Amino acid sequence: FLDHATTGDGQLSAIQLLAVIKDTGKTLKELADEMEVYPQVLINVQVSKFGKAQFPKDKEVQNAIKKVEEKPECTVTLEYNAFIPEKYVSFSSQRMGLYKRIALIQNDYDRLDILDEMIDRYGDMPKPVENLLMIALIRANALKCKINSITQDGGEFKITPNHIDIDIWSDVEENFDGKMKIILSSKPYISVRPNKNADALKSLNRALEKYVEFEEKNK
Repeated sequence: FLDHATTGDGQLSAIQLLAVIKDTGKTLKELADEMEVYPQVLINVQVSKFGKAQFPKDKEVQNAIKKVEEKPECTVTLEYNAFIPEKYVSFSSQRMGLYKRIALIQNDYDRLDILDEMIDRYGDMPKPVENLLMIALIRANALKCKINSITQDGGEFKITPNHIDIDIWSDVEENFDGKMKIILSSKPYISVRPNKNADALKSLNRALEKYVEFEEKNK
């Protein structure tokens, strides 16, 4: 759309969508089925008209903005199906609400709370939803470990921390159910290979939880 306008425009979006329907010969439903939906988490703060004019100069507001902007990020790219199937939760508004809640998972209590609620409401949980919940927990724990990214190559997970604490990762290795190596290359990372008979996602998450545990003990 940036080739036609610099800002969002509902009418332009509608025209472009109609053009896609014409060019592809597909129905709107067929096109929608091809689109992967990603959740967006927004936290709105209500202020008065006077407040809107003053907040750019407010030190507390500016400090809060700076804190959010400096918040670390962690990308988790794994070879797992992780989504909420339409057959499981039929209404898109409910799926989006669940995606937003899942994105806010901070600990296993949060994960189990959503898991139990979804089972009670929608029935037995498909594997892609279980994966989605576990990956959200992995990402939350990875942020606590100051990890920049986690990627997967077959049976190997590559954990790239902001800084490698060799002592703590060595302690984690001793308690890990599988193979773990510290790779001190130009871009150091932790190589993690869970045992074949283990649940790989749970093993990866346990390794991260152990890191958090040992880090707390060393403080």
